[in-house]
Amino acid sequence: MRTYLILKEKLPVEAIAAITFTNKAANQMKRRVAEKAAELARRVTSELAMPTIGIGAGPHCDGQVLVSYDAFGLFQGFVPRFVKRYADLGAAVTQATRAYIDEVRNGMFPSSEHSIVSGPAGDIVPE
Repeated sequence: MRTYLILKEKLPVEAIAAITFTNKAANQMKRRVAEKAAELARRVTSELAMPTIGIGAGPHCDGQVLVSYDAFGLFQGFVPRFVKRYADLGAAVTQATRAYIDEVRNGMFPSSEHSIVSGPAGDIVPE
């Protein structure tokens, strides 16, 4: 309906607020949008004077959103179809965190190399 109002009735997009009240409505909207996302994005972008920003709407928007946690692989779990993972940093962060915890528990960190001490004039200087 909102697309109809924008494209056919020429209602300014700024005048429309899209709010979903129920899971059923959200799922229906998700299905409808997924079926026509790229074509709709192309049409809306070509007819609006303001920039359009897409997240999973295909290449025709003026800009794209990709959440950094998705792009850099900072979590394990569901990955939406429109996400492109550029790295798997989640595994590296987990490994580094485990090493840190292990060193703290075993008294290896902080060592004197990673501590500060008072110098002759009472200044805090590296040891």
